[in-house]
Amino acid sequence: MLVVAYDGSNNVVKSWTLPGARYLYQIHLDPVAQVIHFLGQATHEVTLSYDSARIQPGIINESTSHRPSGIQFQGQFFVLFISNDANRRIMFTASPDGKAFSAAKAIYDGAASPEGVEPCVFNNVLYVFWTATNGSQAIYFASSTDGSNFVPHRTINQASRFWPDASESVGI
Repeated sequence: MLVVAYDGSNNVVKSWTLPGARYLYQIHLDPVAQVIHFLGQATHEVTLSYDSARIQPGIINESTSHRPSGIQFQGQFFVLFISNDANRRIMFTASPDGKAFSAAKAIYDGAASPEGVEPCVFNNVLYVFWTATNGSQAIYFASSTDGSNFVPHRTINQASRFWPDASESVGI
């Protein structure tokens, strides 16, 4: 018997081959024993433990000392974060399914932030906002129409003691 798990877009996420049962007539969850029972023809039964059935979330092989930010853009899930080194580069990685992420790369050379970043999407353009590293507290932003190439930062004519938060003020 083949058990298949699908994501919300009908993509196969994981499958298990469980010999011993066919023509299923009942699937029973046993939360006490932490198993799934598959009952088939001629009272054949196959069990799968909850641990075996668990689908592991995606892993991003990076670290940061600040809160990462995530956003959906052009059918991919983007995670933006500050590099965990003295350069404090603004980095991003993307995934089409939330499980397999691309290698992280800087949005462009020289983009850095002392704290976090805030992404938002407006008119099918991905924007990333951050505060300056030079102590001026200026607000910078970069934009991308393809999620790969970013136009270097521009300054918003304001300063902030806190990192920008576009999540509540910009409709997506």
